[in-house]
Amino acid sequence: MEKTKNRGFLESKATFESLRPCFLVMSKLQIKTYPDNVLRKKADEVDGVEEVEDLIKEMKETLREVEGVGLAAPQVGVSKQVFVVKDGHDYFAFMNPEIVERGEETITTKEGCLSFPDFWTDVERSKRVKIEALTENGERMLLEAEGIGAVVFQHEIDHLFGKLFIDELGFLKRAKMKLSLLLK
Repeated sequence: MEKTKNRGFLESKATFESLRPCFLVMSKLQIKTYPDNVLRKKADEVDGVEEVEDLIKEMKETLREVEGVGLAAPQVGVSKQVFVVKDGHDYFAFMNPEIVERGEETITTKEGCLSFPDFWTDVERSKRVKIEALTENGERMLLEAEGIGAVVFQHEIDHLFGKLFIDELGFLKRAKMKLSLLLK
């Protein structure tokens, strides 16, 4: 837990909208879309890396194919505390994450989600976070993220606890969005 890593995308000026995923490619894992019940469940902690090695490989491949920036296990129907993120050309997996510190300053970004195809909305989140998580190498690590990286970590960790980015919306905007998704 002594290591602090600052990944390249954490300092990126990119927005979620500029990283819009492509849904034309069929991925190895099927991405669950709202209102699938698995998206609202609190995921179970992982006992060890061996338990999810294959899942991590498949999630990385799925994320690569859909050109997203993050993917949590519940989004592929697996209720485990695992998520993967893209940083440049590299993909990293984290398990059993916990946000241990949030900065007071916030940032508002246009967020999208693979579980909400073609829906983007402004979401306010902490501009800086520190998370503690298990890496795919079995190492417990403390990571600090700022800007878009902090947003990605918060978004993916929320998925592991059954929280969705639409929960940050006001009642009317959320109701309108839900209706439009259900009518598709």
